[in-house]
Amino acid sequence: MVGCGFKLRGNVAVSRTFAEISISGGNILLTEQLSGYLRRNGAVVVDEEIESPTIIFTNAEFERTISTTNEVGIASGYNYRYIVEFNVVDAAGVEIIPNSTINQFRNLEHRSADDLEIAQTECLNEAIEQKLPADELAAAQAECRGITLNQLEIEKEEEFIREEMEKDISLQIMRRLARK
Repeated sequence: MVGCGFKLRGNVAVSRTFAEISISGGNILLTEQLSGYLRRNGAVVVDEEIESPTIIFTNAEFERTISTTNEVGIASGYNYRYIVEFNVVDAAGVEIIPNSTINQFRNLEHRSADDLEIAQTECLNEAIEQKLPADELAAAQAECRGITLNQLEIEKEEEFIREEMEKDISLQIMRRLARK
């Protein structure tokens, strides 16, 4: 492994040019993630853009689209896309890193969509097997159809994916700073 150039990802050496740096724009979570990486790698992140290079986020968009649905039309998979556009200028406003775009893509299939169908079917079968009166059977069937994916679980998975994408974007920005 010595001669092949392989190197584990880890700390990214911050150029002396960026020993003190500020961040402008972008969403708070992405800014916090990048600030943490900069600090852990020896940079001082300042609030003012005066007399320090500045990373300027001109766009940061997180999108979710449905990629798959099950037989009953319930979303069972999503595609996630995170687009970040930024540039870096020095204290005089001269561009150090020109406008750049970073795209991150992820997808997530909810296995629980199959579990949802199984749970609904089992619930319906149980209601039928109980030989309930017609009005109670109708109410039980409506209740069975109301079984849905745990929205909180989906939101937590989405939050995790977003955080991972922000980490990857921050590391890509760090590597670009290291090359300057």
